Amino acid sequence: MNDITRSLACPVCAAQQTASDTCRRCRADLSLVNAAQRNIALATVSTLVHLASGDLHAASLSLTHQRWIAPNKAAALQRLLATNPPTRSH
Repeated sequence: MNDITRSLACPVCAAQQTASDTCRRCRADLSLVNAAQRNIALATVSTLVHLASGDLHAASLSLTHQRWIAPNKAAALQRLLATNPPTRSH
């Protein structure tokens, strides 16, 4: 994920900015916010890769992790799985 193209709102002062470890306006430390966003993105990609490969056990484990860090995204991925069950081709 390219940090230059990502945008976020500072949770302290609400300034809109590109992803940075320091807010451009209030100088708040945003490193943990950025780390959390990267973790959510990684969990989402991991879940999608497991679903696409047909590995339901690994997808389930990824979804469990996803539910803890991003429940709304996990719910969307769960609906995707329910509407389009993966098939494994050999």
